Amino acid sequence: MALFATAGVAVVATPAQAYPGNCVARDVTNEAFAVCSSGSGYYQAATQCDAPWYKLDYRRLGSVETIGYYSWATCNAGDDAYNPVAILHG
Repeated sequence: MALFATAGVAVVATPAQAYPGNCVARDVTNEAFAVCSSGSGYYQAATQCDAPWYKLDYRRLGSVETIGYYSWATCNAGDDAYNPVAILHG
């Protein structure tokens, strides 16, 4: 199994699987979302979280969703989300 990441989309690759397409991943304050509008399979939002008081950044994952549904990854209150991606699962 391999993991590929380009332009806000990460793909977990296994043989002969269909994947979601037309995906968007964006950060909004302390949250990030991902949504895909075509294809098949599943996806989830992922984001890095900036914890300025602790100097330790961390990663949050959203729920696994199907085409057309939003997945949200939420950082702790007061922390900022950055580098959001949609992780695609076939």
